[in-house]
Amino acid sequence: MAPPAHRLLQALDRFNAAHPWDHNAHYHRWILRQLPHRSGSALDTEPLKHRVR
Repeated sequence: MAPPAHRLLQALDRFNAAHPWDHNAHYHRWILRQLPHRSGSALDTEPLKHRVR
């Protein structure tokens, strides 16, 4: 029998594979609510994940 910590990590891996968590999607609405109402545009500073060469 696997140690409890190992079983827990396996269960967390399975859960995350089925329900991946994205911090950007999670906090998106909250961040938008923090912006001043007069904001007409914004600059996304996240680096490109797939660079074209």
